[in-house]
Amino acid sequence: MTSTGAARASASSAPDPLQPLIDAVADLRTDLGDLAEVCLDLSPAATWRIRARRWQVIDSARQRARRQSRREARWMTQDAATMEDALS
Repeated sequence: MTSTGAARASASSAPDPLQPLIDAVADLRTDLGDLAEVCLDLSPAATWRIRARRWQVIDSARQRARRQSRREARWMTQDAATMEDALS
């Protein structure tokens, strides 16, 4: 799994819908002449589903930014306390 796939897997609790396809072609031996032909029939997603997913992605990014901001604020507070102790 690529790092992008790993990030997606950890961010979402839903299983990857393409995993069965990946499993099916994982054992192919191209050096022995194994071939696979894959055809995907893609259909457009509903507008409400796209909006909901966009909202989820934005919300997740905001939560990550808030966590990082809190973490940095804690570090700055600890650094300031350490500097005060060093000056005393």
